[in-house]
Amino acid sequence: MVPCPHQPDPFPRTHSGPGHQSPTLKRIVGFSVSLEPVITLKQANFLEMANIFRSGAFLQQCFSVHPLSLSLKMLTLPDKIGVFCLHCKSRHRLTVDTISRVIGNAEFFEEGSAARMLEACANAHQEALHVTEVSVDRNIVQFRCRECNAGFQAKISLYETCQP
Repeated sequence: MVPCPHQPDPFPRTHSGPGHQSPTLKRIVGFSVSLEPVITLKQANFLEMANIFRSGAFLQQCFSVHPLSLSLKMLTLPDKIGVFCLHCKSRHRLTVDTISRVIGNAEFFEEGSAARMLEACANAHQEALHVTEVSVDRNIVQFRCRECNAGFQAKISLYETCQP
């Protein structure tokens, strides 16, 4: 509904401080009557979606509520791992100090570092890699592959969670 020029504004502007006005619905969708910058609807939706938390508590909570939904979605060596939760759609980005402790039957791996073995496993069957343990107290996240039964433990230095 676009009001006529002689009718009062159906969406009055609110003041949150002297000289500052919060954007009204008309300004968000692009109908600005002043020379202030216009925020498009797409930009407004992006600003609402960008909830990034730098705490391991969000990953710990996500794992405790639905542990079977966390799977590895990104691996960028030497220090980034991305985990996605299918249930709550949260994306967890982990900054890794070390990847260690290879367990299980991993016959197809060559001799090398645990990080390279995790990369080989992720390239071979990424959908099978899932989170098996999260310990924020010890800064440890463990992964296990359902295909080759290999297990990996990552020592985490920074947790970041993006919630939709």
